[in-house]
Amino acid sequence: MEQAKKIIIIGLDGVPLDIIQRWASSGHLPTLRRLMENGAAGPLSSTIPPTSGPSWSTFVTGMNPGKTGIYDFLYRKEGTYRFPPVNASLRSGTTVWRYLSDVGYRVGVLNLPMSYPVERINGFMISGWMTPYKATDYIHPPELAEELEREIGNYRIYPTETFAESRKDSFLKATYDLLDMRTRTALHLLQTKPWDVFTAIFFDTDRVLHQLWHYLEPDHPWRTDREDKEWIVRDYFHKVDESIGRLLEYADDAHREVRTARPAMSYSGPTG
Repeated sequence: MEQAKKIIIIGLDGVPLDIIQRWASSGHLPTLRRLMENGAAGPLSSTIPPTSGPSWSTFVTGMNPGKTGIYDFLYRKEGTYRFPPVNASLRSGTTVWRYLSDVGYRVGVLNLPMSYPVERINGFMISGWMTPYKATDYIHPPELAEELEREIGNYRIYPTETFAESRKDSFLKATYDLLDMRTRTALHLLQTKPWDVFTAIFFDTDRVLHQLWHYLEPDHPWRTDREDKEWIVRDYFHKVDESIGRLLEYADDAHREVRTARPAMSYSGPTG
């Protein structure tokens, strides 16, 4: 029997396909361009509502928000006017990671939004967006936290800077630092842990587009100039493209498979 191939799933949160296509066709995203040219790409309809919490919950369960029960980042606690944050314990449905684990596949999941509290899967999981800021149980197995602290440094889920024009340089530095940390973490896990299916989500792509979208539009009401600033956002996505290329090196026969197997690759529209 042929040995099963290793599969890497990479997600970019909140990225419109037309932006990727435009920058890829102009040579700025060579990894994504190669994947699209040798695989398949096309727009996907998102969930209703089209925000990150419902969308990723649907992605991992195959169920729509009406069945997962995840509609937003907050929910109204029954009998009150309180709106606590949503987390994965409120989600109905079985995740693909559980199905894979239960039949013996070794699974790795990194930075998936709405994945806290983490599942005790056959492998490892590090939660992503919507993890409580001071949570220490965001990782499975728990001892992996100490290993990441030793090998990666100060692993963190959230950025350390929010954009303001007066803090643009520090915002961009923090953004690149977070991308570097996330990439080094993914590479460490790929290199040192047994896995059959590995998933890594780049959630910060959503935050960058939210906070820097006005750089893509010279006529945006936030703009006080008409200077070309698209390159600032494009350069960040070029680094994301480089990170994706580095991760794909650890899929079985990554480059050959892209040429011959024509893997499906799609993007949803912007999410909140």
